[in-house]
Amino acid sequence: MEYTTWICVFLPLFIILLTMDNKKKLKKQHILKILGRYKKKGDINMNEIIKKFIGKTCIITTMNETITGKVETVEDNWIAISNDKKDTGLSELIKIDYISRIREYPTNKNGKKKLIVT
Repeated sequence: MEYTTWICVFLPLFIILLTMDNKKKLKKQHILKILGRYKKKGDINMNEIIKKFIGKTCIITTMNETITGKVETVEDNWIAISNDKKDTGLSELIKIDYISRIREYPTNKNGKKKLIVT
C-alpha cells in the first residue's frame, strides 16, 4: 500500500483515540479543580455530611467506579466501607475528595433491596 493510503486510513483513527483519552483526563481535572475550590473556601465539610450515612448501605460513586457497601466509619478525610457480601471486616477505604456522589441504597415498600438501581 502507498503511504497516502496508510495516512488516510490510520490518521483519523489515531486522532479519535487521542481525543477520547484526553476527554477522560479533562473530566478528572475538572472534578479535582472544583473540589479544590470548595476545599479552599471551606464551604463543605464532607466528613460531617457523610457521617449521616454511617451504618447504612450506600452506593458511592467515585471518578472511576461505583462501590456498594455499608459505611462503617468516617475519619480524617477517609471513609471505610464494608462489603455486604463479605463478613470479614472492612473491605475498602476511600478518600472523600474523590467521591462525586453518595446515596442510600434504595428499598421497596417491604424494606427489601431493589434489584435494579438506576
